[in-house]
Amino acid sequence: MAWLFKNKDKNAPKKIDVEANIKSIQGKLDLIKERQKVLNMRITKLGQDAVENKRMGRVHDAILAAKKRMILKKELDKKNGMEIMLTQVLFEIESSQNEQEILKIIQQSNEVLQGLRSRARLEDFEKAKEDLDEQLGLSEEISDFFKSISKEQEDECLEEIEKIEKEEEAKLKEDLKKGYSVPSSGTLIAYV
Repeated sequence: MAWLFKNKDKNAPKKIDVEANIKSIQGKLDLIKERQKVLNMRITKLGQDAVENKRMGRVHDAILAAKKRMILKKELDKKNGMEIMLTQVLFEIESSQNEQEILKIIQQSNEVLQGLRSRARLEDFEKAKEDLDEQLGLSEEISDFFKSISKEQEDECLEEIEKIEKEEEAKLKEDLKKGYSVPSSGTLIAYV
């Protein structure tokens, strides 16, 4: 029979069912709230009875109702304290549970980061940077090539414009020699 208890560690923490504990606390809170309602109704009724008995001249009954009312008020105060304490414990459990979930997420995230970083070594980044620099250099060379073609075409166009201007200037001089007048609008008018 000793083999049954051989692996049991007396110092090992007990496994706690958090959800069952939360439900238990919520159930107790519900019972306390119901009891508070009943106590409030009885306290109100005993207060009314005490006043009524005093008016009717039944002082002994009035004192008895007042004493019962005082006892019930103490009980209500205890229930209020229990409600506060259980509510605080419930909030602490839920907060701790949330903290545990966040801790678990952080630990999992760290594992993911470590896994991802183990796949990407510094050498991989350096190689990728070199490849990128090479591609950017090639792109720049291609861009410069097209710019030079564009510049050559631009130079050719400017030469063509200069040629046209010279031709028009020469024609204008020739027309002036022949006696044509050139108004400001640029059309030639011949005088006969």
